Amino acid sequence: MSNHLPGSYPTYHGPDTDSGDVLMLEVAAFHAITGTKNFIQFVANNTVHGRIEFDIQSGIGDPPDGVSYETSGADFCEQLPRLDPDEEIASGEVVGIFGGKISKRTSHADWVMATSSHPAFVGNSGLVDDPSRLEVAFVGQTFVRVFGPVEPNDYLVASGDHDGAAVAVPPDTLRPDQVDAVIGRAWQRSPGGESYVRTIVGLPGSNGTSGVVLREKERVADGLSSAITELKDYQDTLERRLARLESILNNL
Repeated sequence: MSNHLPGSYPTYHGPDTDSGDVLMLEVAAFHAITGTKNFIQFVANNTVHGRIEFDIQSGIGDPPDGVSYETSGADFCEQLPRLDPDEEIASGEVVGIFGGKISKRTSHADWVMATSSHPAFVGNSGLVDDPSRLEVAFVGQTFVRVFGPVEPNDYLVASGDHDGAAVAVPPDTLRPDQVDAVIGRAWQRSPGGESYVRTIVGLPGSNGTSGVVLREKERVADGLSSAITELKDYQDTLERRLARLESILNNL
């Protein structure tokens, strides 16, 4: 980490220019450089929690140069205000969204989501310490409060008790009436009781809709197939009865 200060050039062009530039970071070297260069690191207690790096490629045919942001955080979230400013809501709890505001009440919510436990990016921030706003996980991994046993790939569904918790539902038993209450899918096992389970949210397939729709299509198709078979059997029965009647009439 001792190599981080040399080669940084804070610059400010003043109010009489149009650029308004503030900071430039450059790797200072007397020869061509390649590889990954660490421009900024975020360190606490001698542990690196994030970094901004520049990947410099060597020549034609290599992937393009680019800047990457690495962090131990795991989801993209946005700050949303509480529906009731006095309601206590903790990280990892299940919340309902009502017109852009959150509550542990989930019935009739516009969406059911979870407050973020370890965000990588925070959007919609007022950039001030506002206790009425909480970070809600939109996309990525987050830990969700769960009651009961959980298996990987289970859907996590709001408990319905408005207690900030979810319950696990295996994919093949998720009902159509539960789809709107799905928070995401579990990525780890829990033996039971109360736990915080790593959950994937916001990605295609994580809300259960596709699986339920497919099972409903199969159920309807099976029902139609059975109904067609029954109608065919009934038609055969009527045709046999009609044939017997015609035979009787012909013998009169």
